[in-house]
Amino acid sequence: GWSDGGIIGLVMAIRHPERVDKLFAFGANFNRSGEKSDPPDPALVARFKTRAQATYRRLSPTPDDFPNFARALNQLYIAEPDLKPAELGAITAPTVIADGEFEQFYTREHIETLAHLIPGAKLVIMPNVGHGGPAQDPVHFHEAVAKLLDGGP
Repeated sequence: GWSDGGIIGLVMAIRHPERVDKLFAFGANFNRSGEKSDPPDPALVARFKTRAQATYRRLSPTPDDFPNFARALNQLYIAEPDLKPAELGAITAPTVIADGEFEQFYTREHIETLAHLIPGAKLVIMPNVGHGGPAQDPVHFHEAVAKLLDGGP
């Protein structure tokens, strides 16, 4: 999974290990301790919000309710995720924790700690990309996922 999808993968591997054979988490955090203090690029945030709002409008049964959705999502991000080291240490699936060299939201130390807390996890840092690595360099992203699926981590 990518970002929130990676967090969902972590939660699934903890709470439903029988459903997770392998785990690839890109740009995922396990709590807010590694949040970068400098704000993200405002232009990047504006582009993301515009795209998210257009997608919401196109797909949602409540297309005009994006402001309420955004507020609820913000409240979720204030509290979640909050995974404990012992929970992460219980993950048994072969795992790759991946991120971009220029991750905008979480420190490299946080990502390294996440990989260290999961027994046997491999850390993959993709060069020349940020949090958007899967979209910024899909070839190398898919190669890393395929390597795990083909028997790695």
